[in-house]
Amino acid sequence: MRSRVLTAMAIAVILVVGFSVAIGLTRPDGSVGDHAAPNVVTSRSPAASATPSAPAPSTDAPPPADRPTRDLAPTDVQGVWPGRPGKAKVSGQDIDWCPAVKVSANSSATSVFGTKRVRSGACAAVTFVMEQRYSRLSLPKATYKTGDFADAVAWIAPQTRDAFYRSRVAAYVARPSQANARQLGLVLLPPMNGRYVFYGPSLSQKGYRDRAVWINPQWSTVSVSTSLGRTAPRLVARFTASAAVPVFDTARRSDAMMTVPTGATLTMLPVGDGWKVSSFVIDDTAPTVAPLKVR
Repeated sequence: MRSRVLTAMAIAVILVVGFSVAIGLTRPDGSVGDHAAPNVVTSRSPAASATPSAPAPSTDAPPPADRPTRDLAPTDVQGVWPGRPGKAKVSGQDIDWCPAVKVSANSSATSVFGTKRVRSGACAAVTFVMEQRYSRLSLPKATYKTGDFADAVAWIAPQTRDAFYRSRVAAYVARPSQANARQLGLVLLPPMNGRYVFYGPSLSQKGYRDRAVWINPQWSTVSVSTSLGRTAPRLVARFTASAAVPVFDTARRSDAMMTVPTGATLTMLPVGDGWKVSSFVIDDTAPTVAPLKVR
């Protein structure tokens, strides 16, 4: 029975976010794209007062404080990227992914950019995926503003941004759809009204107040090569990644998580001392749902 439910869920989500969708942004040199049994967590709130009170009749007794509820995600998903790799460094609300990034670069990449620069480019590619593709903006909203995408836009190489990415943002703001979301390379989730739902009122983030939207980030070793166009050489970073968004299982009345995988090929353009995304190809595969467990 559980198998059939998860299969149905997977099919439904495939229709929501699609799979094996390749997305490319035109490079400044004019070519298109660069293809070069887990525990259920139920912690909810601080323990109740130690002072006992008269018991209410059993039919009217409130649920225990730690019983899962669809109103608010559990306290176990508080903080900065719960379940993050141990080597990732957190300072306040900021996270440095670089110490947890492993790189495998070919000789062309290291000869063109140097080992240190190759590593910084791979780190930038992982950071874009973790902080922009998987972001708080992923939760569905009733309407969007152009400013909602300012952080993602800032990551795009100037010519690509001005020629293509801004218009794609405008298209999504005017008509939010999964087709338009995939054009942005971001996870922008639609409302869920079946067995699994987001916490809190529909189309709001109230169910995630003081909670993380994404947990359990992980990614593979970043494979790095180069793309030698007619203008500046670029670094091509390929890796797989995933993260999970906490959701509520209405059938079991329990906390769950939906893990969203990503296959990413990002072409990174050196800009000053940093890197910008010149183009990307994102392969979406079907998300999976399981009981909530923070690694």
